[in-house]
Amino acid sequence: MAIESRYPLQFGKEVAALPATPKEHEINGIRVTANVSGTYPIDWNAGSVFVLTMLDDTIFSFSNLPTGVNSRIITVITTGPFVPTFPAIATLKPATDVYDGAKLNEYTINCINGTAASEMIYYHNELLN
Repeated sequence: MAIESRYPLQFGKEVAALPATPKEHEINGIRVTANVSGTYPIDWNAGSVFVLTMLDDTIFSFSNLPTGVNSRIITVITTGPFVPTFPAIATLKPATDVYDGAKLNEYTINCINGTAASEMIYYHNELLN
């Protein structure tokens, strides 16, 4: 997993590392780029945009979901002629495009509550080209 920016800006200053549980404004704009297959954990503390090239069918999982009163939105952009599978705790919104591996697929994932056993996570797919 490659992180585009190693030193994000926080309150206008460059910081050497993110806190253990960063707030959304601390990771906003950090892009993670990776080739994925099999299973791939999407770490909500690693970035806000994930650009993932699927090399095979891929089952995504989530780690470091925001909890308590914290919420967060991330963007996952996938491509590749394979099948993406998101965790069962995430609900696909009804008005969503069908995945097309020949195009860029933008998933917007909104975690309203990431607390275990109380998860509220919604996502939808939009074809970009």
